[in-house]
Amino acid sequence: MPGRHPAAPAGAAGGPPCRPFHSCGAPAVCWTFRTPVRARSRASSVAPATGHWLEWHSPIPVTHAAPRGTSQRVSREDALDFYKGNVLRIDLSAGTTAVEPLNMEWAEQYIGGKGLLLRYMWQEVPAKVDPWAPENPIILMTGPFAGTGVTTASRLVVGCKSPTTGIYTDSYVGGSFAPELKFAGYDAVIITGKAAKPTVVVIKDDVVEFRPADKYVGMKTSAVEEAMRKDVDPDAKTLSIGPAGEAKIPWACISTDQYHKAGRGGHGALMGDKNLKAVVVRGTGAVPVGDAKAFLDLLYRMHEEYILTEDNLWAHEEGTPVLVDVINGGGAFPTRNWSAGEFEGTSKINSESFQKIRTKKRACYQCA
Repeated sequence: MPGRHPAAPAGAAGGPPCRPFHSCGAPAVCWTFRTPVRARSRASSVAPATGHWLEWHSPIPVTHAAPRGTSQRVSREDALDFYKGNVLRIDLSAGTTAVEPLNMEWAEQYIGGKGLLLRYMWQEVPAKVDPWAPENPIILMTGPFAGTGVTTASRLVVGCKSPTTGIYTDSYVGGSFAPELKFAGYDAVIITGKAAKPTVVVIKDDVVEFRPADKYVGMKTSAVEEAMRKDVDPDAKTLSIGPAGEAKIPWACISTDQYHKAGRGGHGALMGDKNLKAVVVRGTGAVPVGDAKAFLDLLYRMHEEYILTEDNLWAHEEGTPVLVDVINGGGAFPTRNWSAGEFEGTSKINSESFQKIRTKKRACYQCA
């Protein structure tokens, strides 16, 4: 609603007002959020029992609700840097595809994959649609930095009206699918309808194919990915479902790059209901950057000044489990279906416990 600010999260203190969000004209607020960060000794990567606090200033724009309806499209020639400027529409019922320009006004107003996904869902999801209806879309959305070399910016966000909860849901998945989708020329894919038979959608730059998936039915996702590298392209990237998705298990995941899962909201079940076994992409293009040299210089500087420093290298060395204690200490660890924000058993799943059983490290796509 106009004039209302979102509530600050637990532990946040009010900050000074921010400037209006670029090109949106909406007011904004700042949160000063204190998050616990475990101190490290210079001689050891093992964390002491106590931690210290860092302040995080987060400007959150407050926008007016936009009306539903058809937007005014912009041409691909007017695409912003870091965007390909294309949305691929796939109608599984009709077996057709179409390409339309990405709404660049939205791309400016709703920065990032999640913001843009939310705006597209506001337009694309019919009011009161049954989650299992063919009209309920699955939307795959990339972020502006996917495929550019920016560390931690390779994730894909998947959105739909959840068959598990009956409300909006989004899920995030790492791996290399989002960058590959950008290389193929698309910022987003909107999938509607329901295929008559199990189907694989293959995207190779400007060419989109519907292939029968009968021989892949029943396969686990790792086997599907291996098959797609053989049947489509050795460098193909695959989003797929396994037997759980085919059976429409409400919490079924979507998988990519073997280890990465879009696990929230039952997107895998909806793919199964649409008879969509997999989406496979292979791209040969590049992501547009206005000043490539300045951009690369900035990336190198970011790595040297913020990532490969002694104070931050511990996160690189210990990996994702290092966040367990950080999040739990801030009271934001999802516990018992969010009935609590702190979990008493984190000592069994934190970084120290994983180091005892870890045999090797594996990074996400272009992660530091």
